[in-house]
Amino acid sequence: MGKVKHQFIRTVLEDATTSMVRFKCSRLDGSDCEISNTDATHLLVKVGSEWKIKAVFIHGNLVVQ
Repeated sequence: MGKVKHQFIRTVLEDATTSMVRFKCSRLDGSDCEISNTDATHLLVKVGSEWKIKAVFIHGNLVVQ
């Protein structure tokens, strides 16, 4: 089973019902070799007591090896 290695996670904006979170991470295979690298921003909305993903913005290209 693969792993995820986070390079950074940053809150861009946040209020009571919305949040934008930017992160950069790599997905690793079972041998810890990088198989993808993602720089993305998630737009989250609060529905009741849960946060849901409303949109995902990929910065640059999503490269999968």
